[in-house]
Amino acid sequence: MIEKNMTVKTNVSHRLMTASILLACLSASTAYAETGRGFIGPLEYQLPGNLSAPINILVEYGYIDSTHRQWNSSGSKVGAPDVRVNVSLTKYVHAWTLESNPNIGVGWEVIAPLVSVQNNSAHTTASGMADPIAGGFAWYKPTKDTTIGTDFLFQAPLGNSSVGGGDRWRIIQSVFGAVQFGGLNYTADLVWDWPGKNNSTDIKAPTTLSTHHRVGYSVTSLLMPYIGVDYERQMAKNGQPMNYEAVADVGMMFTFSPNYSLAVHYGRGLKGENRSVTDAVNARFVYVW
Repeated sequence: MIEKNMTVKTNVSHRLMTASILLACLSASTAYAETGRGFIGPLEYQLPGNLSAPINILVEYGYIDSTHRQWNSSGSKVGAPDVRVNVSLTKYVHAWTLESNPNIGVGWEVIAPLVSVQNNSAHTTASGMADPIAGGFAWYKPTKDTTIGTDFLFQAPLGNSSVGGGDRWRIIQSVFGAVQFGGLNYTADLVWDWPGKNNSTDIKAPTTLSTHHRVGYSVTSLLMPYIGVDYERQMAKNGQPMNYEAVADVGMMFTFSPNYSLAVHYGRGLKGENRSVTDAVNARFVYVW
């Protein structure tokens, strides 16, 4: 029973982040690549029920997105500045299930993002801590193999201005779900990003909508290959055109023990307009106690 509880604990940690990270941290006239939660892996929202005690999770997300191509307004790839974006997201989660209904769970989390942007064409580099994120989430298990839930997060303008921090408040909300069929699993979300007004110019940034899907299959207790697709659309506003991108992902998850796991995947932009082409390596490491 202890081993089973530890296994489901691992799934709680495979959560979060938002479309706001690049949009809030990386200011530019052309949108950067990598969809909002493009770094999530399989089992991301397969959350547990009937926990015997609250759980704590430390998650390290990271990705490297290197591109010198962008989608133009006609959806064709054209040349662009050679830019490399490195992002590290350190997240702490505390979660529990209700005594009155153990199929319902709630939790809270805090996320500290570190960002480095290297523009090789302009020979410039900027790095620092971006705006932190905090909020709560809740989930319900209609059956032992299915999960539905939602989260509500705030991003505070406390980050380093060299990477776009300290600019504006932001609200991020999502709905998510997951289902398992034996060794096969599917997880997905729909994320809304509502930015506030710029603290200095009083200009409000456009709203962003994104969705992310992962399908994995456990071939052994250690190995789970997975595929995925991501889509993000940022609305037109303040003279900037609408931009969007669809991304395909392929990767592998390694479950070393009920307490540790590592997922790594490659994401490549398939179609888009008015933004950089995603060409990213993503990783997620989880520790549960």
